[in-house]
Amino acid sequence: MGLYEDQVLPRVIDKVCGNAQMAKVRRPALEGLSGRVLELGFGSGPNIGLYPAEVTEVLAVDPAVVGRKLAAKRLARNPIPVDFIGLDGQVLPLEDHSVDAALSTWTLCTIPDSHAALAEVRRVLRPGGRFHFLEHGLSDDPWIAARQHRWNSLQQRIAGGCNLDRDIAALVRDAGFTLERCATFRIDGPKIMSCMYSGVAVPGPEPVGTRQQRPARRAKMQGSAQAASTGPGRGARCSSAWLDSDGWGRTSSGGSCGRATPVWSTTSAPTPSRPWPLRATPSPARRRSPTSSPPSTCPAPPG
Repeated sequence: MGLYEDQVLPRVIDKVCGNAQMAKVRRPALEGLSGRVLELGFGSGPNIGLYPAEVTEVLAVDPAVVGRKLAAKRLARNPIPVDFIGLDGQVLPLEDHSVDAALSTWTLCTIPDSHAALAEVRRVLRPGGRFHFLEHGLSDDPWIAARQHRWNSLQQRIAGGCNLDRDIAALVRDAGFTLERCATFRIDGPKIMSCMYSGVAVPGPEPVGTRQQRPARRAKMQGSAQAASTGPGRGARCSSAWLDSDGWGRTSSGGSCGRATPVWSTTSAPTPSRPWPLRATPSPARRRSPTSSPPSTCPAPPG
């Protein structure tokens, strides 16, 4: 690994994704977490301080050792114990059904084998456990999606392997999860980087053949656990994302991250006590009536 990915990029990500404005985007994704929580892509710890009081322990997985140094001040102020358990989200050093919930924020874009990582999350979740996610990904606006595909290879080179065009909802479903709720919205910034997916998923039935693969996985787990405290690795990545100048973002209509319309991007209207922190800022060229389009939800699988 070069100096850029090892030392520079984690610090850039910390500034871009760990600031107070982005905390407004993160906070709703963490609501409902409790007990022992696995966090993929812990990075510099920007979710510290946003965890609900019901969380008793955080098991952190991240390949960027420098991220732990950047997280030192946050960890010192954090009453919730954080244990760094591994470097690789694709092979978790945890027993089956050993965590109450799992969280991923702007991490699935970069994990080389996201399906393997999600399979591991499903394996370690206890019955009734939930996977919370906040990710950027593929827009369902064809014009924006075409640009995401076009620029993806460059993004991977300059952002440590980050992908612009992953369909997060499809990835989660294909890994054996059922989407309990899922929303898409757009925060202000370059459109190819600002389509967001936020949701909660529950594990479905275990796919055929998974149990036969576990002995090899456990062998890898031992090596991952031994390297967790010493080995260098690639940092968890997120795409650059910006809010409007007043600190709010943009929501999208009809499932499209390319059109800004003042509607709630959830499967049900938010409760007055816990509103979504993103205020809609419609584009003048595409302004619509708030009542003309339904809430923006992740599309259901065909058939």
